[in-house]
Order: sequence, then structure tokens, then C-alpha cells
Amino acid sequence: MPEAASRQVRHTKKRDIPRLMLLFAQARQTMRADGNLSQWAGDYPNEESILRDMARKVSYVIEEDGKVIGTFAFIPGVEPTYRRIYRGRWLDKDTPYGTIHRIAGDPAGTGIFATCLDWCWERLPNIRIDTHRDNRIMQALLSKHGFSYCGIIYLADGAERLAFQRMADVERLRKDAKLLLPARCRALAERYGFTLNKVFVKHNRSNWGSCSAKGNVNLNLNLVRIPAELRDYVILHELCHLRYMNHGEEFHRLLEAMCTDLLGDSLPDRPLHVAFRRCLRGYWLV
Repeated sequence: MPEAASRQVRHTKKRDIPRLMLLFAQARQTMRADGNLSQWAGDYPNEESILRDMARKVSYVIEEDGKVIGTFAFIPGVEPTYRRIYRGRWLDKDTPYGTIHRIAGDPAGTGIFATCLDWCWERLPNIRIDTHRDNRIMQALLSKHGFSYCGIIYLADGAERLAFQRMADVERLRKDAKLLLPARCRALAERYGFTLNKVFVKHNRSNWGSCSAKGNVNLNLNLVRIPAELRDYVILHELCHLRYMNHGEEFHRLLEAMCTDLLGDSLPDRPLHVAFRRCLRGYWLV
């Protein structure tokens, strides 16, 4: 579910740090009041941990009407403390995943965890998270939002945590992709005068799409889970390869013209094809 019109997720900036320290302090108070007496002991998360997350570009804030109401870290890739899990197993050990850490929200706010999860899920629908055994509030949220309990992991300092995971249903993605992607590809091919042979829906982790010399277009089933304008950009990119089997100047001129015609209002940056390619880097294949 998308965020409310007045709510956005963005990278953390240095000016946000005092507000984040307050959110962490409030979260710590809520934990203690609920009987969770040891999670986030001392001053953790502290300014140093936030600066470290910012340097890695994995720290985010949720802003509503100009006010920061939540924060979290979303880290794609392998989490070292998840390499070994005890008394259980992960739902899948091979598919790329992202981990949510250090999430906190304004006690007066609502739906902050849902906003965080929706934003992360759109970018990488295989999410792991851990929490303290006494953090009943977080465990209830994880259960509500479809996470499965997987087992026990241990942090670098030896502290125990309960581990959870939620994954996309790839077969459902495949079904939706077969309904949407070929039809959309053929509609755009007709609109822009391309001769298209066959459209295949593929599942791989190396590219969003490809084109063959036979006039066939291959589209990744993951396209159904990203914003429509990015999906159209990928399809336009592959259609351009029906005419130019390279990434030369003529290819990019054609792609820019098509992006401007179809998607010109989607992004303010120019050239559009570069802006869309940059946006696409924020999403991961599963």
C-alpha cells in the first residue's frame, strides 16, 4: 500500500539526527513500560550508529507534513549475524534479501511500521528482521504483516534475538506478470511502430529485460512489483533494441524521445532515460 500523499520516505540528513535521538528515546521508554527491559540498552542506537548508516546510505526517515515521524535502516545484502540460525531455518537461504534495523516511530503517529514495510517491500520483497524475545509489540506487528518466525540468531555481542522473514510469492508474481507484461509490451510496440515477434516472461536475477536478434523481448516477472513508470521505461528500453542492438547515440536518442512522450510528467530530471535508470537502481531482483 503506498504512503499517504503527505507522507514520504527519504534518506536521513544530518539535521534529522536530534529528532532521531528523541524517537529512539521514546521507543526505549515504550519498551521499558511494556516489560522489555534490556533491548536498546544504554544509548543505543546512538548518533555514531546513525552516522554509520548514513555513510552506507541505508538510513531513512519517514516524513509527514514536513515532520519526521519515523526512522529505520534498510540494508540489502547479507546480514553477518544471520549466517547461522538456531532452532529453525530461514524460509529461503539463496534469494537476495534486505534487513530492517533500528526502526522507531513517534508514539503519536499511526501506521509507521506499515509505511516502512511497504517502502522496503516495493524495493526488495524478501525481508528479514530480528527482535528481542521481550519485544511483544514488534512481534505483534510482524505477525500482523505476514512475517514467519524462523528461529534464533545471535548478535555480534552474543545477545539472543528472535528472527523473522517475509518473502514474495514468486508464483503469484509470475501469474500476474504473464497477464500484464506481454499485453503492455505489445501495446507500446504498436504505439511506437515496432515489429515485435514474441514476448517471454522470465525469472532471473541478472537483468530486468533483454531483447534478441529474432525480435523477441524477454521481461523479468519482477517488473510487476515496481512502479508503472519504471516498468514502462524497461519495456521501452527493450523495444528500442529491436531497432538498435547497442547502447549507442541513436539508441539513446530514440529512448529519450519515447520516454518524453510517454513518461514526460513522471520525473523532473533530464535526460529522462538517465533519471529512470538511476531510479531503477533502487530496486532489487528476487
